[in-house]
Amino acid sequence: MNNTEQRHQDMKSNWLFTCTCRRCEDEGELGTFMSSGTIGSKITTISDGCLENGTDSIYHIKSSLPNDFSDVDSLETWLQKFDTDKYLHPNHSIFSQVKLFLSLYYGRQLGGIKALTNERLLRKYQFCCEIMEIFKIIYPGVYQCKGELLFELWTTVRELNTRGIQYSLQQDHTETVLVSRAYEILRHSIVLSPFHHMKEILEDEYPELRTFKGNSSHSPSSS
Repeated sequence: MNNTEQRHQDMKSNWLFTCTCRRCEDEGELGTFMSSGTIGSKITTISDGCLENGTDSIYHIKSSLPNDFSDVDSLETWLQKFDTDKYLHPNHSIFSQVKLFLSLYYGRQLGGIKALTNERLLRKYQFCCEIMEIFKIIYPGVYQCKGELLFELWTTVRELNTRGIQYSLQQDHTETVLVSRAYEILRHSIVLSPFHHMKEILEDEYPELRTFKGNSSHSPSSS
């Protein structure tokens, strides 16, 4: 979930080359705008150097980010305060990284997803949806991180349906579709990895997945 400048710094330091792929060459990062800020109605690129040395407002956003990500209350307060900031695009990597963390962290504490308040459960769904739209662009193939997020989306949608909570369901976010898409990725996971455990959970819920062949004819039945 790093933006272009962060990736370039990593590649120069660790791999000794500069990437010139479509995403790196595109100021809007293929429509994800993870490096972008806003000036009025115009979207523009903002580097990490600007975040460190630029305007007081932009610097304040980064410096105010809580150091302890396990302090969920502080992260939520930070997002609520700055996510609609007029200087940075809502998809900027600073915000997206926090939303990705929360989308995975919600429901992994003691008590699991059933211990989440309705408000946080809905927020988990919202963040999962927002990050998935970015993942579709930056991870178009089979990536474990995308399988993990699809798994989290499935658990969230299932819990929302169990509680009877009204929410805006996207067409491709039904339980059946999410299970099939998540399993198609997670079935390739390494034994004993967290991803493999997610695969086993899906198989326990939908035994027919064990004959999954990667097409719609083996999609799990709706429960």
